Amino acid sequence: MGIHKLSLPIRDRTIGSLSLYAAVTSELDHIFVITRGDDTLDWIDWVLRMKALKNRWTVVRCCEAEKGQSFSLKAGLSRAKEEKADGVVVLLADQPFIRTEMINELIFSVRTIRKQP
Repeated sequence: MGIHKLSLPIRDRTIGSLSLYAAVTSELDHIFVITRGDDTLDWIDWVLRMKALKNRWTVVRCCEAEKGQSFSLKAGLSRAKEEKADGVVVLLADQPFIRTEMINELIFSVRTIRKQP
């Protein structure tokens, strides 16, 4: 395509920013953004870099990302384990139509299941 697909525009945002915005405005405790080692992050809109939202996400560089998506997944899971996460939701940055409400419904469903005897 000649351009980082996460930088492609949809309306007034980028594909990657739409996905990240849905995650940071959800009930997730914290978001780890797994990127290639050389990612400039220019696909992340300024709104997501403002303090109120920037505190909700952290970049984790995966130097082996070019080997395949499983390496990025392992990097994210390792970081979540280090942080002693109770659970993990895997979201892909190139799925801009995942909405905050969908993420929250998933969280609610898992919490409900965990409460059952």
